[in-house]
Amino acid sequence: MALLGDFEGVGRECDDVVAAVDPEFAFECLFEGRHSVVSFLRLGQVIMGVVYLFLSVLGAVVPYAKFVPWAREHGLNLPLLLTELFSTRIGGFFGLDVILSAVTLLIFIRNEGRYRKMRLLWLPVAATCLVGVSCGLPLFLYLRERQGGMTRQD
Repeated sequence: MALLGDFEGVGRECDDVVAAVDPEFAFECLFEGRHSVVSFLRLGQVIMGVVYLFLSVLGAVVPYAKFVPWAREHGLNLPLLLTELFSTRIGGFFGLDVILSAVTLLIFIRNEGRYRKMRLLWLPVAATCLVGVSCGLPLFLYLRERQGGMTRQD
């Protein structure tokens, strides 16, 4: 097991804990053949999974920080929402961009998820429909990393 207090590297094993705490020593282990590349890839998947999950939460909190006060003031008035969204050309640009991005993402989630035989695909679909692409895309990427990253299930 890793002895994290030993800064000279003597007696330290090359494991994922050391790789996370001391990247220099971890790369030394890799180049000396005392650690496998596969383990580093697994560590990268864990790190990216955390990043995607954080971005998914952030992608829900930030947009809702603007939407909730509007909804408190106006209620869930869909005609007013659409009127305000498309009242300017730049608002229309962003509105149409997000709608088209969401449709594209839903198609991607369906096809990629089916190809990889992923479970829980309803989560990013619901996140995309209820929050937006800023939440649904990172959530889908998190689920994909959790399953094994870029390896496809044939």
